[in-house]
Amino acid sequence: MVITDPLEDALPPVGLVTFEDIETGEVIEFDTSGAGAAEYRRRIERQRIERDAALRRMNVDVVEVHTDRPYVDAGTEILQFSPTDKLEETERALAEWMRQQGAPG
Repeated sequence: MVITDPLEDALPPVGLVTFEDIETGEVIEFDTSGAGAAEYRRRIERQRIERDAALRRMNVDVVEVHTDRPYVDAGTEILQFSPTDKLEETERALAEWMRQQGAPG
């Protein structure tokens, strides 16, 4: 399950904003109305695509819960997956992985 906050995906265009890294104390200024904001959105989308692809390679279903929507919608989506089908699929993937590792089968 992936929790997504739309406010983290696209910064509101409010102009110059100051951010401080709480671990390092580094302070940066960022123009949420400038070219950097578009690059930020592209980077977020690229990370989402890479995350979803990695989860699919591991045979993990992706269900997104959005903080601006009722969580019941995501719960309904989760219930649509068949546990029996997923178990069989997981067993096949594990057997294939073990075969690739040279494990006796």
